[in-house]
Amino acid sequence: MMLFAKKEDYILCENIPDATFLDSLHKLGLETPSFLQLSDLEILQHNNPEQKFDIQTWGGSPAEAFLLQNINAEYPIWDDERKELVGRRAAIELLKHLLSDSTLHFNSLDVLPIIIKDEQDAEQYLKDNCPIVLKSPYSSSGRGLMVLRKPELNEANRKWIRTIIKQQGYIVASKWLNKIQDLSFQFEIGEDVKFEGCTFFYTNTNGQYQGHRLNPNEESLPIAIEELNRVGESLAVILNESSFKKHRGKLGVDAFIYDNGFGAMLHPCVEINPRYTMGAVAIEAQKLIDIGSEGEFKIHTVGEESYGDFIARLSKDYPLTIENGKLKRGVVSLTPTSDDVRFGAYMYISSELS
Repeated sequence: MMLFAKKEDYILCENIPDATFLDSLHKLGLETPSFLQLSDLEILQHNNPEQKFDIQTWGGSPAEAFLLQNINAEYPIWDDERKELVGRRAAIELLKHLLSDSTLHFNSLDVLPIIIKDEQDAEQYLKDNCPIVLKSPYSSSGRGLMVLRKPELNEANRKWIRTIIKQQGYIVASKWLNKIQDLSFQFEIGEDVKFEGCTFFYTNTNGQYQGHRLNPNEESLPIAIEELNRVGESLAVILNESSFKKHRGKLGVDAFIYDNGFGAMLHPCVEINPRYTMGAVAIEAQKLIDIGSEGEFKIHTVGEESYGDFIARLSKDYPLTIENGKLKRGVVSLTPTSDDVRFGAYMYISSELS
């Protein structure tokens, strides 16, 4: 959240970052906000009972709303209306509108998922379309997902399907596609919807997020960035006329490029995240990088060594170089590197686009 905050803002966190880490951010040209813990905010609220706070949480979740229940927020952190926006049904409706736009290339009905409300329909869809992907309605980042590569359901598959339908009302089924590049379209929603750009990321075999490409060489992309930006602008128009217009702040639309056997095709809307996302982080992180360099933003979980030791070792091999206030090459950590930290986020920058 540091990358989005202004100097006069406050960042709410469990542990206040140490001075050494904050100094490292100042060297990158970042003006860091102030930091406070929840107990400090609750005291501030108690002493100013009529005060309302403009609270921007990472996910806008029920858990965050519960955590901040004693704080008067200007806008609700969670309500029933917001719940509808984070479900996959809303993403399917937006995708239908986008696929009806005949001016966009790479559109294919192969990407259109269906909603399934009973086990028998899931079984029939699998027989007709194997392999397939099943997703729970309220999940993201590769969780709540099942890939079925055999044309018959086993008992574990059936139990998962029954459980999700009982708990959440339905599941979403789609054809398995040969994905070659994950991407997201990033937006800022205020009075109008503003398209901020595309970001390109990668996941593990389970579909869980691992990192982002930063300032990638456009020649390495399977679909021209101009074409993707046209899709992003069309998405902005559709979002501006949809229920997502009620949302305020960052919004990301996850998508991917796949190979249909004849060339690169675009799945323009896999899921919609009306919240801060790693794609939004990537948009801000790219602003720190020299125009002639490219890089990667990664989330790293270490084993035996601490995250600080990992960054120290990497920084020795790839020392940071800053030219004209921009990152030219090397490694920089975006999270504290104290000895007790076991994971973190960092950027690796190369001085030559590949």
